[in-house]
Amino acid sequence: MLRNPFGNKKEKSLGVDIGTSSVKIVEFSRKGDKLELTNYGEFVSEAERALYSSSVKLSPNDTARIIKTIIQEAHIISTDATMSIPVFSGFSTVISLPDMSDAELDRAVSYEAKKYIPLPLSEVQFEWTRLENSGNASVATDPIPAPRGKVQDFTAKSDRRDILIVAVTKELISKYQKIAKLSGLALSHLELDTFSLARSFAANEGSNLIIDIGSRNTILSIVKGDWPVFSRTVEVSGYELTKLLASSLGIDFSRAEERKKKKGIDAGADVILPLLDSIFLEGRRIIDEYSRKKNIKIKKAILVGGTARMPGIREHAAKTIGLEVVVGFPFSGIIYPKELDSTLHDLGPSFSIATGLALREFR
Repeated sequence: MLRNPFGNKKEKSLGVDIGTSSVKIVEFSRKGDKLELTNYGEFVSEAERALYSSSVKLSPNDTARIIKTIIQEAHIISTDATMSIPVFSGFSTVISLPDMSDAELDRAVSYEAKKYIPLPLSEVQFEWTRLENSGNASVATDPIPAPRGKVQDFTAKSDRRDILIVAVTKELISKYQKIAKLSGLALSHLELDTFSLARSFAANEGSNLIIDIGSRNTILSIVKGDWPVFSRTVEVSGYELTKLLASSLGIDFSRAEERKKKKGIDAGADVILPLLDSIFLEGRRIIDEYSRKKNIKIKKAILVGGTARMPGIREHAAKTIGLEVVVGFPFSGIIYPKELDSTLHDLGPSFSIATGLALREFR
């Protein structure tokens, strides 16, 4: 049965970010015309162990056990959850089609999707939406993935429409359904995580670049409003930075991670900066490419992910990219106790996806 994401107003919402080496959960409650941070929790895996990556299979039993532990320790009471799918596990693209009715579009998209989705359609579940409906427009069933992913960018002519196609394998959807069931949660929506990120910072005006330096890779996305119009993956990560620093200094991974957090780029500039520059120079190329193609000015870059809080990284990113760079704070506009301000500013960049997921029911 189809579920309308724009129907009954929710009083509570849960965002569950299942990342490559951590699980983060955010719970929001409605308080008048504002949203309040009710609870949050996090599990981070051991340094050398990935929970989930392109080569490590997602384990429903292990993941559900982690989620249940967070829920119990954080005293989370919400059960309706939106979960994220890493960009490498899904597929999305934008195609341009002539303007036509929904029924005609449905047939046309089903035909065109075969050209773009690199798997038999019988193995995937896919949705489409007109882009002018915004990134929150897809309807979740039990559930269908919401827009997000490796978006290619096309410009539609006046008599054509841009159509966003999002696909996820039925096997993966089944795993997330199992995770939710084992965790005692009702899975409302699944969405690729770049859409969650875009939603977290939708209040920023104009088009911006989001740089999400994760534990196993980095996603660079140009976002406009609450959806990404272009994204690219770079195989450089916070984990790789720490691993190279440990090798360079002859210390173990844990000590290198602590040194990186305290001293930042000064912890070992000769090994850290070349890797960071590969991220930021790619960001500069993406900005130039997209700006030239669309004649749109990118206003600023937003750093998120755990590495975003590393001392000196923001200043170095601004110098390399040649643009204003800010560290993302997804809890802006959210009510929370004043005594949590310092903690949330420290954790905020790494909770950006979970926050965007929790916001879905309210926006």
